[in-house]
Amino acid sequence: MSPVAEGPEQASAGYRLIRGLLRSWFSRFSGIIRLLNLEVLPDSGAAILVVSYPAGWRDVLMMMAVFPRPLRCLVPQELLRGWWRRRLARGLGMIGYAAGADAWARVTEACCESLGQRALVVAFASGQTSGPDAFTRAVAGLALEAEARHPGRLGLSLFPIHLLVPQAGSQVTETLIHVDEPLLVRDYFSPDAGARARRTEALAAELERRRREHFFCPRPEALERFVEDLEEALKADLEDGWSARPDWKQKAEGFHLSPFVSRWVEKTSYSRPDQVMALLETLDRCREERRQWALSRLEVEAAGPWLRSRLRRAAAWVETVAGFPLAVYGLVNHFVIGLVLWWTGWFRRDAGADRATKWVATSLVTLAAYVVQILIVDKLAGRAVAGYYAPSLPLSAAYLWRYRWLLRHRTRLLLVSLRMPHQAALERRQRQAVIARFEQALHTSTESRGDRT
Repeated sequence: MSPVAEGPEQASAGYRLIRGLLRSWFSRFSGIIRLLNLEVLPDSGAAILVVSYPAGWRDVLMMMAVFPRPLRCLVPQELLRGWWRRRLARGLGMIGYAAGADAWARVTEACCESLGQRALVVAFASGQTSGPDAFTRAVAGLALEAEARHPGRLGLSLFPIHLLVPQAGSQVTETLIHVDEPLLVRDYFSPDAGARARRTEALAAELERRRREHFFCPRPEALERFVEDLEEALKADLEDGWSARPDWKQKAEGFHLSPFVSRWVEKTSYSRPDQVMALLETLDRCREERRQWALSRLEVEAAGPWLRSRLRRAAAWVETVAGFPLAVYGLVNHFVIGLVLWWTGWFRRDAGADRATKWVATSLVTLAAYVVQILIVDKLAGRAVAGYYAPSLPLSAAYLWRYRWLLRHRTRLLLVSLRMPHQAALERRQRQAVIARFEQALHTSTESRGDRT
């Protein structure tokens, strides 16, 4: 496929129309998209934007929609399959490329011509595992070739671009596009044709370094924790599968993640940090839930003989249900008292007064509220009702305190013990969901890049 391009004037009108439609679509359906550090990108002049993210059709359209200057994107030929994509690519001035020296020579001609007209050219990384890949070298060679064709007047710069796209289950809710500090091509340019290969390699290596060290990458300690949690999840999944087999003696303690998976995690942390961050957050949540349930199980085991007695468990359930109306009655009677104490700050542990002063103040507020409430009942319902109502106030307060203790130390443990048989199945489903997401991300990245070495 030849480069998809049009004349400058014809492309300008079509580009503005399609970009306006794309901006409306992304603003309506894709949430907030933020451009960070955009001030380093000049308002005019030739430049190459090198995106650390592997090319995707949506990502290409998003880049062209959000950047204020028109872009000419280098797009892999496989993304331009279909009539409507080819028409859209032609309207946006995309440059399709395929493997092979002849195809890349045509792409180089189209890019050098655009850069000579002070355009912005965008190239997406291919995402290999280690060192500058062939495409990064090709982009570096393209930059040096364009500088050589326009000596002294192009002033070409390379801008690394880093993307962070929200993933399902991640705390990241905004799409972030960060423009990194530029690399000046003249610092690597040499008129000596024999030194061109060496300068190309140096520029590609610096591009690769910038790509790996951007601030969206998870921290090394977070990646280590991610690999450890992933390994534990895979081991636990193996143990669950083996435990279902009769007389199966093998254990998973000696199993470890393959070097390929470790390389994939390292590679994806800078090429697709959003995927790693989403998986990392999911594993963190699963680990925290396991920790909470482990503490709950310890509480159940340390609860004492009452939890193992059917009669005492039944009594706790009966009191929880039957005592609820009495607890509500006590709460209604003491709501104003609690509100006053909360407003004055006596409930706070960090209040300045000592404990005796707090008790005296609480007693005075409670006694005053009791007197006012009894007088109100006497006024509304008569002395006889007020006589019955008065002793119910301290009794309802005592039972409200008792019911609070019951909920914290009996009912809660009863509910935990009821959920324990289902917790193992729930943890297994959560773990399998995380493993399935990991395997899907691994399969997608390796299939799209052909990177299985």
